[in-house]
Amino acid sequence: MKKILIAGSKGGNSKTSLSLCLAACLAQSYKVCLIDTDPQGSLVSFKDLLGIDLCEPSELKKNSYDVALIDTAPYLSNKLPDLLKQADYILLPCRPNVFDAVAIKTIISLLPPQKPCGIVLTQVQHRVNITDVLSVLQGYNVPILKQTMSYRVSYARAALQNIFETDDIKAQKEILSIVLDVFAQL
Repeated sequence: MKKILIAGSKGGNSKTSLSLCLAACLAQSYKVCLIDTDPQGSLVSFKDLLGIDLCEPSELKKNSYDVALIDTAPYLSNKLPDLLKQADYILLPCRPNVFDAVAIKTIISLLPPQKPCGIVLTQVQHRVNITDVLSVLQGYNVPILKQTMSYRVSYARAALQNIFETDDIKAQKEILSIVLDVFAQL
């Protein structure tokens, strides 16, 4: 089983939406579970609508999942160092602004050496220049995924409707491309 941790040190950077969308994409071909380590419990709140297993970390060994996606708290919790060690891949969502690009440095400093990881820009608006943000992020020597996650209503509604059951082909392509980028590094 592959464990993909979606982590960040700030709230509002699309960790939960990204977790849901990645799970929806992967569930088309794999047995997937979501793990909600965020005390806000956003995933738990929508468990009846998800159609994807939601489980506790202790349940992973009992079940035969292919992929576990782990959503984390919007701050540096005391659970984070252990979660970083357990993960096979760490995905770091970052909004395209300099404040978030600087804030992500804290979590990058906690990454275990040689752990596969990547930064994905989220909430990217069409025709917005992200050169300054990319310049900051490139200084961290962490791979930056080529595919960004645009600012889309489909992502905001991900807990209510699986994007792969909508007609938002652009969102589906973005998420599939992110999955392919992540799996290429695993």
